[in-house]
Amino acid sequence: MSHKIFRDAIHNMIPLNLEVEGDSLLLDLIDTPQMQRLRRIRQLGPACLIYPTAEHSRFSHSLGVMHLTGRILSALSQEGALDLTPMAMLQIKVAALLHDVGHGPFSHVFEHIHPQMPRHEIWSWNIVTGKTHIHRAIVNYCQRLQVDSAIFLEGIRQIWHIPPLTVPHLFGRQLIASQLDADRMDYLLRDAYFTGVAYGRYDLEWLLHSLKVRTIHGEQKLCFDMSKGPTALESYIWARDHMYRQVYDHKTVRAFEVLLIHIFYTLFECHRLEKTFPFGVPLELKIFLESLLISNHLPALDHFLALDDSVLEYTIGHLAALSPQSAIQTLLIWKCRLFRERRPVYRRLLWREKGDGEPSDLILDSEAAQAVIDFFRATRGHLLSIQAPDGSFLEVPLGLLVWVDRLERASYAHLQYTAGQTDPIYVVEASGRVRPAEHVLERIDFLGRSHRRQIRVFVDPLAQEAVIDFIRQKFYHPHILLNVSEK
Repeated sequence: MSHKIFRDAIHNMIPLNLEVEGDSLLLDLIDTPQMQRLRRIRQLGPACLIYPTAEHSRFSHSLGVMHLTGRILSALSQEGALDLTPMAMLQIKVAALLHDVGHGPFSHVFEHIHPQMPRHEIWSWNIVTGKTHIHRAIVNYCQRLQVDSAIFLEGIRQIWHIPPLTVPHLFGRQLIASQLDADRMDYLLRDAYFTGVAYGRYDLEWLLHSLKVRTIHGEQKLCFDMSKGPTALESYIWARDHMYRQVYDHKTVRAFEVLLIHIFYTLFECHRLEKTFPFGVPLELKIFLESLLISNHLPALDHFLALDDSVLEYTIGHLAALSPQSAIQTLLIWKCRLFRERRPVYRRLLWREKGDGEPSDLILDSEAAQAVIDFFRATRGHLLSIQAPDGSFLEVPLGLLVWVDRLERASYAHLQYTAGQTDPIYVVEASGRVRPAEHVLERIDFLGRSHRRQIRVFVDPLAQEAVIDFIRQKFYHPHILLNVSEK
């Protein structure tokens, strides 16, 4: 068989030609245990508890990004505008395929379970360079072609933007991690399709058809050809804005993410008080979490790779069924049951600006938001007395009951927001002039300036009355008041 075809809900068919040396490497990488593990990690984490069909995996997304990256490179190369060797283009496609291989269970939310937890990009790099099937496949391929594998791997690190950066502006990075990249192009359509919403849809084919390469300040840049019409680009940016507002930042999605983080915080508190984790926590998770508790110690790669959604779901289900042996276990079991049984989840406190009677769960005033953040940071160790479901009373640190959820979003990042971190999307005008999109397209300029900074305060439903009383007694700010009710 000279071709391998992956059927895909978004791109229909993702082909690999096994007679092409580079495609054979991609297939070898796809078949590694580390890539296959991504089948067991949901793309949107606990969002499936709100959107029942959002069960798609990091694996299918990774294939989609690889496919789109290959399409872009092929189209640009045929035009003769792209100055890249076949090996450099393969390097970019490998980086695209493997860009999410370091995600933990429930995707991004796992990065927040402990302050020592590395970002998924760091895990990805450790997987690619560690004693893994992925590393072995890349090294064997390079040896067969008499290519220096260290140089090949270094190129992947640069594309992923992992310091130290020796190449400030790398073309491949634009296809994996920029404002106009294959990663966003795939996840917007994929997440919209599997959540069942229309917000993330845009004209992918016309967007791809409109991509060009131009040299700007001596560097090759991916650009959008305005002569094809700006609508495809504008709809792509608007799709990202809508998906963040309606799906990724959905209040109940965020509430379940907060609950999952607090389950881990409570597990760590169990370990602190009882010097061990509750009976029945799987060995692979127990070893990993104990490693996190050791300061400046990165858990072993094998222990990380042993974790996926199924391990966490088993753990939460097992803990939810336990009989508590201590007060802290009572709290842990309660939180696990909330998650496992999708009970009424964390409440959102309502606030209102003084002089304005309209309550909201969002705090938009930056000064007031920072005051709320500082207040809960300073009081996170304060013990509150709350009543457990069995009628007993528990003394629980505020930090295990309240989460201040801070969001900063811009669907299009103007350079003043991320100076030195990203490029604008460049557009080619009919005259041939190349300029940042926000200088040409009013709608994109508007979205870039609509930089949302907001916070919500989530509270464990067991503690909402105690937390409200505590805030009323201890917190004051001239701009906002806690509302009389909560959501």
